[in-house]
Amino acid sequence: MHLDTTFHDIEMDVGDGPWERWYDACQDALGLNLDQDDNTAGYSVDGAYQWFRNGCTVAAYVQLVRTRRARRGLGEPSAEETAEYLRARGR
Repeated sequence: MHLDTTFHDIEMDVGDGPWERWYDACQDALGLNLDQDDNTAGYSVDGAYQWFRNGCTVAAYVQLVRTRRARRGLGEPSAEETAEYLRARGR
């Protein structure tokens, strides 16, 4: 239980550490929020964190998400997804 709490505290940290910069760079490159369900969308915050911890580059993770979205028939983010992401980011 403590590990879950610690992970989610780190996950929700909006500081400027390496994880947050990597996560923001991935979201910005994709134009969508990575806080999704791995089983339906093919990506999630938890999954992204594991890729980050394993040393995955932003470019490689972005390509992975795009490939997973394509395999699920989701394609590129819709205008609505991108607008929602930008609103959430205050842009």
